[in-house]
Amino acid sequence: MFSTQNTNLEKLYKIPQTLADISVDIFGGICTRRNFLHKMRFTGQKGENKTPYMCLGLCKPVEVEEKLVYPYVSGNASAKYVIPPANFHFLLPYKFSKGKARVLSPSELKSDYPLTYKRVLEFKKEFNHNDAPLYSADYYSVQGRKLLEYLGTPKIIVNEYYGLQAAFDPTGQQIFEEGCGIVLNDPKKYNYVTAVLNSPLAKQLPALCRLEELYFSALAPEALRHFPIVFPENKETENLISTLSGYLGLLQNQKYAEKAIFGTSSRYDELTVFYKNLTDFLIMDTYLTNDLDPEFLEILKTHIPSIEGFEGSSKSGYEREAEAIYIKGDKILNELRTVRQNILEAPDLEKCRFGGSFTNVLNGICVC
Repeated sequence: MFSTQNTNLEKLYKIPQTLADISVDIFGGICTRRNFLHKMRFTGQKGENKTPYMCLGLCKPVEVEEKLVYPYVSGNASAKYVIPPANFHFLLPYKFSKGKARVLSPSELKSDYPLTYKRVLEFKKEFNHNDAPLYSADYYSVQGRKLLEYLGTPKIIVNEYYGLQAAFDPTGQQIFEEGCGIVLNDPKKYNYVTAVLNSPLAKQLPALCRLEELYFSALAPEALRHFPIVFPENKETENLISTLSGYLGLLQNQKYAEKAIFGTSSRYDELTVFYKNLTDFLIMDTYLTNDLDPEFLEILKTHIPSIEGFEGSSKSGYEREAEAIYIKGDKILNELRTVRQNILEAPDLEKCRFGGSFTNVLNGICVC
């Protein structure tokens, strides 16, 4: 069944635990026949006399109640580890209570959210040429109730952009159409699973599905449920992978913040490559060889601090001033460069044993 060139695929195929076993649910995004009604472009101009949204259907600025608006993740945008700032937002005329979602009736919309009601009526008149009162909530309802049920619940969002890419949504507020959402049983596993889904192993998912005679898209919930999941036998290795995944999220988040202001930011790329290669190295060892040199593990344990202790890891949000954001980036770079240097200059690193297929990976992480 397997050739000698497919030994890694065979090992993955034999892993008994899957993503479905550790998840509360794996589900697709929402869909609607009136995308231009629900999706709005963020103009980036909030103010007392300015409206922040541009209606894609009406091609003009619109006013809606902020309570009904959620950030939108595009399937075309590259998003690994963390969600990029939302260029688009999604209008959801729904009421949420105890994990249940109910579309607001036209009368509720008119009395409680008059700005949104006015916009929906205008949209209906423009595209349906109908001046009649709004008579049915079906006009602005959406399909994809699973996502609505988990709105506000932390989740991983998986998209496909030259391969699988996974980003963690800690607030659970992100709306998406393409891709899948994953809610895990154990919230402490999010960083680890995000790293695994962003690793080279994810490229093997279509082949694994074919072995099961499943011919879904790699992004179908049915396919992701079959993704093999292995946790390191050594809890310290799992903690290291989770911490490194947090580093990568921190770097990517800061890059997004600077790019939004300065148009570009490449100063994080070198460190991102280093920590990504190191993370992949540990994941590949966990899945395929399980022969990590204990001395190397000790070096990593000694020199990789928890992300909570980092100056740049504050969750209070970015300051709006460009200078403050750039200074924050300087702190992150300095801290993570120090961690990298401590690893590479560890006296016992040259004594560590690295064999077989991981030699190239090791060479990659040791480029200063």
